[in-house]
Amino acid sequence: MSSKEREFSGLWLSASKRKWNLSREIISFCRQQTAEFIDERWDSVFSQFDDLVFSFAEKAKNSVQQGRLFEAINEIRTKKDFIKEVVVSYNVQSFKDFEEKDSNFIPDTAAPGITVLELVKDEKLEDEIAITVMVSRANVRFTEVLWKLNQRLSVLRGSGKVNDDSNPCGPAHITYALRQAMDGVDLDTKLKLVFYKIFDKTIMLELAALYESLNEHLADAGVLANLKFQFKKSTVQAGSLDSALLAKSKAGEVTKSSIVQADVKESEKGVLARSNRAKPIASRSLTEADNDSAQRQSELMSSIRELQLSKTFAGEQRQQTTSGVSLAGLDVNNYSPDESFEKSDYALALSVVQSKTAISSVEGSKGLSIGNAEADFVDQLQKLGKAAGRNTLTSHDADIVDLVGMLFSYLLEDELIPDKVKALLSYLHTPYLKVALLSPEFVNDVSHPARKLLNSMAEAGARWNQPGQSKRIYNKLKQIVKTVLDDFVDDLSIFPKLLADFNDFVVETEKRIQLSEKRSLETERGLDRLVDAKETAAEVITQLIKGTTIPLCLRLLLEQVWVDYLSFSCLRYGAKSAEWNEAILVAKGLMISVQPIVTLSESAKAKRFRVNKKLIDQLQQGIDMVGFAPPQAAELLTQLEQAMSAVINGAKPKDLVDITEQESVVVKVKNAVVEKRQPDKQWTSEERDVVALLEALPFGTWFLFDNQQEKQLKLAWYSSVSHNFMFVNTVGIKTLVQPLTDLVDGVLSKKVSVVSEVPMNFMERALKMVLSRFGLKKEVAHHH
Repeated sequence: MSSKEREFSGLWLSASKRKWNLSREIISFCRQQTAEFIDERWDSVFSQFDDLVFSFAEKAKNSVQQGRLFEAINEIRTKKDFIKEVVVSYNVQSFKDFEEKDSNFIPDTAAPGITVLELVKDEKLEDEIAITVMVSRANVRFTEVLWKLNQRLSVLRGSGKVNDDSNPCGPAHITYALRQAMDGVDLDTKLKLVFYKIFDKTIMLELAALYESLNEHLADAGVLANLKFQFKKSTVQAGSLDSALLAKSKAGEVTKSSIVQADVKESEKGVLARSNRAKPIASRSLTEADNDSAQRQSELMSSIRELQLSKTFAGEQRQQTTSGVSLAGLDVNNYSPDESFEKSDYALALSVVQSKTAISSVEGSKGLSIGNAEADFVDQLQKLGKAAGRNTLTSHDADIVDLVGMLFSYLLEDELIPDKVKALLSYLHTPYLKVALLSPEFVNDVSHPARKLLNSMAEAGARWNQPGQSKRIYNKLKQIVKTVLDDFVDDLSIFPKLLADFNDFVVETEKRIQLSEKRSLETERGLDRLVDAKETAAEVITQLIKGTTIPLCLRLLLEQVWVDYLSFSCLRYGAKSAEWNEAILVAKGLMISVQPIVTLSESAKAKRFRVNKKLIDQLQQGIDMVGFAPPQAAELLTQLEQAMSAVINGAKPKDLVDITEQESVVVKVKNAVVEKRQPDKQWTSEERDVVALLEALPFGTWFLFDNQQEKQLKLAWYSSVSHNFMFVNTVGIKTLVQPLTDLVDGVLSKKVSVVSEVPMNFMERALKMVLSRFGLKKEVAHHH
């Protein structure tokens, strides 16, 4: 190595060392600032918790409850140093990992929305949601300062992008440390939520000061000193409208118009365009669609529960249910575990309400009043509370009341379900509220039998509402509703049995529909074959008679009778069969029988009469076979026999006509009989694209028709002969046969569209609406 190379290497190493030392100093400063920020506010968190729980103890109505609250105060005081040590240690380790470029670990509470895809204990879920709410709110509130800090820390780290989740002083890491610490504290879940609420208010919502201080220090040190905030919109994928709505609701940006606009933008993408890149419904397996639905339902439900808890977390005083029923007679805003209603209280109160609903009252009803049902429930709880010394409806249980109420309120509004069906299903509200309060898995588990049963019943009522099926479906739904109302008290095992029974019913119904669709398909295929056969027969007769002069009666018999007989022979026996060839020979014989001939001997005349008699008999058989009108047939046969006799006797038949090619029977058959075949058309470039798409679609693809009485129809058959598309309705009955030209025009005019995405089922639609309404309620609350 030369002296200059050594000098350059030394300078480079010296510069790198200085840069590395500077980075270490800055990272150390960030760690110390974070620790000091938390330490300054630490005592305040615990003193506030002490004061609040002590106030609970003062309001306790018995010594047992008061004793438990004093034990909680003692536990949190005893573990104060332990909690602080865990949080501080985790803070030090986070920065150490970051400095060593080993910060790939992302806390499991960092995501803005949680997804519950497996059963967890109810207390565990509440704990997770509380932490998630804190992280989500902080990430949204401090978007700009966090973004700048992330960019600057990315520069310091030198490899790997830093984001909100991996930032060592970000909300995710701070709350993860807290949660790890609180796992070692023996504290009631509800009191843990109280502690989290105080921590959120005292530390998390004040993080802006920390992040601004760190950004200022890094900028002064020359780390992206002129950095400008750049807001990057996240891409909302198909089906993730709810995630975008949730994000807006957290930022207080949800309005009714924003929800409507989001839906409109989804619809304006163009169904045809989607078909070019998305698989049609028919090509997706049932399992794939079910899994997608389960995933979306879990995400929606988690978002709803998160919003519900955030309201409680924010200290909102609950005065009434979402249906407007007053909760004034119940304690829902104070913590009093010994006075909380038990599951047996709920079962008893709801059973009383449920007993008031006889199945006879359901007939002809407009549906259950959700508000009245909730009012009856609250009234029964108040009566039970006085007798049992309990008067507290926990915030969690109040959330369940709201959630079930909103689900059934949406049911009564769902435009896809016939009024008669949704009125019937609405009477399941009370027993389903009982299920949700007795079994928390109803909310958390997509596969809960009661939840699947409700979804399946609603979907069946919406799908099979045609005259041929609606009565049968309604009677089955009514039977299940009656069973639930009459027999369900608190034994949840009734729902798996009802679900299995209804699934068997659905399978049987599907088989009926498949049979009906098969019949429709066979009929259409038969018509298609008839088109082919008629044109084949017409071509034979045309080649036989064109350019000749024959009696009018024979022409009519060949065009109107023998074409149909040839078509029949072609369909039944095939165009290469002996029967087909024999029918052609009869036609040729008839043509010969009326052509002028030389004078015949008596024996030749007798032979000719016998041949003609046989031809007439065969023609008569053909007439009988195709059902030609007897009076007209008899007259034409008489005229033909006269023409044959005239030829045999050397005379000229009457009513001779010259057959030109323009008058050929093929043209007549195409224009007058076989109107199903599409005329040749010169397609434009845009039309050719649509034709290619339509002809490539698999059978079973669903279409939407704006100009049909039944809007949604399924493609069951496409004829390459006639270029007609046959569509069946949801019960497999042929509803529409549309020529390719008309279908192309419909697609281009947006009156017809291909359904390229699996429609949301009832439970998805309901949860999406519940989420949007929670978002609107939150937006209204911000304005107040």
